[in-house]
Amino acid sequence: MSNQPYLLNNLIKELTNSNESALFVGYQARNIHDLKEKLLDELCKLVENDDLFYLGEKKEYADINISFSQQNATTYSITVDLPKNFLGIVKLEELVKNITVDRSNRNISITISQYLYDKINTIEVYERTDLDYLQFSANKTDFTLNNDNYTVSGFLFGGTSDENTFVLFKDNNDKILCTVRYSDFLASNTYAAFYTKFKIGLYEILDVPYLIREYNQPVLIDTGNNRLAFSATHTLATAARNIAIKTSRGDSFQHEKFVYNKTYIPLSYKDFVFIRTYTYDLALTMLTFLAEYKLTEEEKYKNYVINQFNYMKKLKNSRNALNFSYPSYGTVSDEYIRNGAVAWALEAIAKAYLEISELQTIENKNFIKSIADYLISEIQSNGLVRGGYGRYDNNYNFYPSHVVPWFSTEHNIDTYFALKSSYEVLNDQYYLDKANDLRDAIYLNLYQGDRLLQGYQDTAGALDIHTWGTLFIYKTGGSVETTYSNYRYLDGYFLDKPKTSSFVPDLYKPYSNELGYPGASTVLWFEGYFQALYTKLLIYKNYLEFEYSKDKYQLFLKKKLLPYSLGNDEIYEIGEFPSIASACWFIFFYNLFYNGLESFWY
Repeated sequence: MSNQPYLLNNLIKELTNSNESALFVGYQARNIHDLKEKLLDELCKLVENDDLFYLGEKKEYADINISFSQQNATTYSITVDLPKNFLGIVKLEELVKNITVDRSNRNISITISQYLYDKINTIEVYERTDLDYLQFSANKTDFTLNNDNYTVSGFLFGGTSDENTFVLFKDNNDKILCTVRYSDFLASNTYAAFYTKFKIGLYEILDVPYLIREYNQPVLIDTGNNRLAFSATHTLATAARNIAIKTSRGDSFQHEKFVYNKTYIPLSYKDFVFIRTYTYDLALTMLTFLAEYKLTEEEKYKNYVINQFNYMKKLKNSRNALNFSYPSYGTVSDEYIRNGAVAWALEAIAKAYLEISELQTIENKNFIKSIADYLISEIQSNGLVRGGYGRYDNNYNFYPSHVVPWFSTEHNIDTYFALKSSYEVLNDQYYLDKANDLRDAIYLNLYQGDRLLQGYQDTAGALDIHTWGTLFIYKTGGSVETTYSNYRYLDGYFLDKPKTSSFVPDLYKPYSNELGYPGASTVLWFEGYFQALYTKLLIYKNYLEFEYSKDKYQLFLKKKLLPYSLGNDEIYEIGEFPSIASACWFIFFYNLFYNGLESFWY
């Protein structure tokens, strides 16, 4: 083992002059402890900060607050809160003097002021069930003068609620001046967003967002403290779980912000309309917050874990597993299942159950049991867990029934530890026996010569086989010689110098040309880098390289999250983008180094 320090100051020089300046924004950490706190803070923001739920630009209007909640499978409650001086508003009583609805005779009568009458050309009355149904329209000439006000009446064909009966007032250009619901008129202290283009859109998110309801110039309620609020409920024809809201001050919602239902699952990837959370990232984040709660006893970290645990229950698919990824704003995605991600999720929820008393319910225990039973059902005749389900073809057509035939060493290691944790929750010898059977099958089928292979009948080797794999051997009682024989491949095959940069003399790369990955680029893989340091520290107490250079970590990155890698490998899809996994593995290593705390697989 080499104790040569990593010259991270050279790394910083390279980053400072990097053409990839978009990767490096924000702050400069004062020291290694500050770096850890800043990364932890960014993880918190990814599950807490409202900016996560905006698609496109940041908030244009910082003083608008938008929220909604799901009342049941089909009904949503919407609230938009804004300052009283934000829009050109008029007290509703200055526009609409009276609205009378006679449900027995299905009649509505509307009386408006002279001021509004002078501005309008037509009105339209709607009732909403699953769609907006026009009941009648009237021209300005249809109104009759009555004591300085103007009145028109019409027939209501539908039979919906006061909440869903509304009137549009339009000008000569067919533009909506204001929209008044009958229930708004009945309320007190109401204001109309009048002569503005302010509107609210409710969307259902499938592959792309679809506008399902639009509120134009909505009536606002005076809530005090110079604030106004719009609120409504909306019922869909069928249950839809991915819902979003936009507001706009223009004719189109195209360039305005989205607000999604808060889920407390972290954002992994953002690109146009696709905002994804990988299940692996969700599991790592839960384990990070759980460790932080154990160290600090701060309630917010416990609450993050509880919220994420409860939301994860909504993610369970038809196979009692979890999909590889989800929209960060919802629970529906293709049942593309990879069992390693399922196992990490099981590890996270089992550890959370064991540490947090509020989660220790029969329902949650059964949830853990169902995921564990799924993974056990994936064990095949060779004693190993297979890859999972689902594939996409070149045209992105999805085939959910496709069985992934390969057996990954990484997946099986993940499952072994997850089943051990499940045993601690369930206190059923069956799960420990299954874990031990899987452990034996790993040694029998996946260990060859002096190292673990990448998979069943797959002699290649990636970095994580020699980090996670070495941890597996250590935790299952492997001898010093057996453990070290697998570990030594780390420095022998994955420690390298970059070919295109001089910023650091050696690093850990994810793949090796000599171990089955021809053409692999030499890139710095942050997730694997800290996995390697974690393994070295836990097993061999080899912290000298970190101890020697830890003060230089204060310059390590000027970044809100560590990138996935430094350098790109197009062949094996390694790239420079912010990475939850990199940040979490850094914090795992930090907590082991400074606090002696193991964050997983203990």
